[in-house]
Amino acid sequence: MISLFLFTFFSSNAYSFSKSPSFDGEVEVKIINNTPCLYINKTQLNGEYILMVSKNDKESNTTSWFYRNSFQKHYPLENQCILLNSSNFQNLKLLENEAYYINLLPGENGGDQFASPSFDGFASQICLKRNNKKQLQIQDYIYGQCMDKE
Repeated sequence: MISLFLFTFFSSNAYSFSKSPSFDGEVEVKIINNTPCLYINKTQLNGEYILMVSKNDKESNTTSWFYRNSFQKHYPLENQCILLNSSNFQNLKLLENEAYYINLLPGENGGDQFASPSFDGFASQICLKRNNKKQLQIQDYIYGQCMDKE
């Protein structure tokens, strides 16, 4: 009986020590006019966000590009996705067969130190390639390799 009590006590409290490290979902990607466009499928979020795109070079140096906005000004849903181009991400030049890490993360809270974000973040990993017709296609990045989507 004591063992059952201790097990129940410790297992119920183990989850209350920290917030879940998992993300709220994926950053979705679709192609519009041969340009990747980023969006999320979750509604009712608020506050500011940062959309970060990163890639590693052969020497494991990371290069990142940032897009900052708020859900009130521009909610990145599928019908108003954010183009992954140099207009939104300064100096971005997309390359084929490169892995890109995409994260949508809570931004600054506008000076309100007590405001907490309504989400943990969204993440995805993609690669890009052109097909025989020179149209851009999205690939999955799995186990360190760019792979065609099934």
